[in-house]
Amino acid sequence: MTRTAIEIRRWFGKVALLLAGLWVVVLVALVAGIAQGGSVPVLNLVLGVLPAVAFVPATYFAIGLHRTDDPEQINKFWPWALGLAIAGMVLLIGSAYGLYRVEQS
Repeated sequence: MTRTAIEIRRWFGKVALLLAGLWVVVLVALVAGIAQGGSVPVLNLVLGVLPAVAFVPATYFAIGLHRTDDPEQINKFWPWALGLAIAGMVLLIGSAYGLYRVEQS
């Protein structure tokens, strides 16, 4: 595997970390709302934490992708990191839309 191929696969890991970071920002906003005394329904908490199911393993695989130089490990890690990060974003957007729809009704 060429150095360029390795760097492209690591770039996918960076994208996974970026998407996980966006979820952390949303989570911090949720926690800040709670800390300021806001009333947060249980549904909001569950939907805020739900994307962790995908983002936590995506972060694990992305970090593993950056720590290794073994082409076999890199080929194993990058699809998991990117796929789980995309799944996490789908969960995050779906949760946000679901909360929006609940608030509208």
